Amino acid sequence: MKNFDPVWDYDYLKKAVSYVLAAILSLFAFALPKGDAVILPAGEPTTALTQTEVVTGSHACDPQTAVFLKRAETGFVVPGLAEGLIPQGICYDDAHGVYLISGYFEDDTPSQICVVNKAGTFTGSVGVITPGGKRSTGHFGGVAVYRDWVYVANTENLYVLSLPEILAADADFVQAKVALQTCLPATSGAEVANGVLWLTQFTENSGKSVKAADPVYQTKFGHKLYARADGYVLDADAPFGIRESHLIDGVAIPDKAIAIPNEVQGMTTLPDGAPVFSCSYGRGMRSFVLLCKDVTDRKADETLTFGAAQVPLWHCRLVDRKATITAPPMLQEVCVGPDGRLCFLSESGAAKYRLGGGLDPFDEVLFWTV
Repeated sequence: MKNFDPVWDYDYLKKAVSYVLAAILSLFAFALPKGDAVILPAGEPTTALTQTEVVTGSHACDPQTAVFLKRAETGFVVPGLAEGLIPQGICYDDAHGVYLISGYFEDDTPSQICVVNKAGTFTGSVGVITPGGKRSTGHFGGVAVYRDWVYVANTENLYVLSLPEILAADADFVQAKVALQTCLPATSGAEVANGVLWLTQFTENSGKSVKAADPVYQTKFGHKLYARADGYVLDADAPFGIRESHLIDGVAIPDKAIAIPNEVQGMTTLPDGAPVFSCSYGRGMRSFVLLCKDVTDRKADETLTFGAAQVPLWHCRLVDRKATITAPPMLQEVCVGPDGRLCFLSESGAAKYRLGGGLDPFDEVLFWTV
């Protein structure tokens, strides 16, 4: 008999179970001592962002997320939520002692990169201009930093920006230096860990999405994986950190790749090489944090071909998971923070979701001990 897996299997059963449990738990949920959370109204969309609480009081804590929250500590408030920002990506740059948070708006307000110092204080934000000179709008995904370069997954491509220009904060906008085409059908997450830039692909956990997925990776146990993470070994001396030998006809070719679970919103790598995935989809469904083994320490499962390039690919199998931990809804990107703890960003605090029926919205970054 096939074991049910809440991350890999189709969403019809997951959604049904989630809705039933949400209804039951709403009757029995317990709260932290401060009392019930209060969700504040939305403000007008604007690039004049503030670091304003939009959810006050305590958070609901149901048995499904209690294990995750017991190991978590609420950190700084995510900037821009009061002004309509929908946060997507987070990274920490130890050299400058800053967090970068990327986000977008529902309207044509320019996408933003917010800067928060090590103490958790918002110090400013900049809008992003495309390499072609237009204001970047629409979905703005994961963000990562390597030396003086900032990488933003912008669905169709990868934006590369200057970190010094962002930190200078002497202008309302910063223009991306280049938009690199990648080998992924769409890039959702971006994270630099242990000198490797990982770009991740998002595939919804639904029959329609997996049926349309291409390519599909099948493990020797018969399990299918419908998404991929591509890894680029970065070079400090290379333009934008990516070696020119890896740019073939304008496409950035990865050094390695991993077939990953569905609904991955963020990925990071622990110092020992073990990957961590944050998986979520839906404002009323809980997220999952997957702690996995380092699959790249064994022989590659297969080889991908990109033109003349041969790229090793590993399968992140069910047996490679060390733990699956249920977390509050709508976790997005995850990174390693200054003290070694994981930093989880949630988009549940965005007005679109906290005022639109989202379950247990958070307006803070969550620091989590592995």
